[in-house]
Amino acid sequence: MADSTTNPTPWSPLGEALLDYEAGRVDAVLRVHHELGEPDDLAAGHFFRDPEHMPAVETEALERAVGRILDLGAGAGSHALELQRRGARVVAADILPEAVSVMEARGVSGPRLLDWRAQPLVAPGEPRWDTILLLMNGPGIAGTLAGFRTLLAHLIGALAEEGQVLLDSTDMDQVGEAVDWEESVPLGADGRYPGELHMQMEYDGRLGEPFPHLFVDPETLDCVAREAGFGRSEVLVRESDGRYLARLSL
Repeated sequence: MADSTTNPTPWSPLGEALLDYEAGRVDAVLRVHHELGEPDDLAAGHFFRDPEHMPAVETEALERAVGRILDLGAGAGSHALELQRRGARVVAADILPEAVSVMEARGVSGPRLLDWRAQPLVAPGEPRWDTILLLMNGPGIAGTLAGFRTLLAHLIGALAEEGQVLLDSTDMDQVGEAVDWEESVPLGADGRYPGELHMQMEYDGRLGEPFPHLFVDPETLDCVAREAGFGRSEVLVRESDGRYLARLSL
């Protein structure tokens, strides 16, 4: 990982980049360090894109989102804004206060500051969700496969009886990583599931803390989801770069 002045949380650089872009700094760029090679530069504008610039996994998820919708890890709120435009009942939530501020500025209705590990996904007195969205590699917020199992338990507890989770992730084996998948949950050379990557965000020379970020392949997703209590897991869209959209239902 790179050396620089460090921010207090892993996601602080992202929060700063979102605020700067919303304030008019259209050249804001987030740098993502990882263990697979050279760091990747990600334009902050990527989080503000309109539906015409969204990949198929996201546009299909928006088409299938029905009922009361929770957009978890909503970022700058681009998916929630499009759902609002269509007249959907959607609540956007994110762990970053900067993201909530940006969503408010963009016109997202009632965005919530929410840490799924510490707060319920359904507020007292609310009905459960018909659709929960986890987009832009939604499982990444869980960090690890163990964390993903915990996240799935939270999702099940927040879903209506016939509710669904729509999430996208990437099959790292398909994009060319040198990992041999096993029939059971595969492990990397150091004992980690190979989709558990170590990352660190940087913005304007300031680094956040290193953090684990999870990419889960469809077969492991199906296995873990069924263990958690979901009755069905299906892949709805596959893209050539290994990214896919899946639907989990009870």
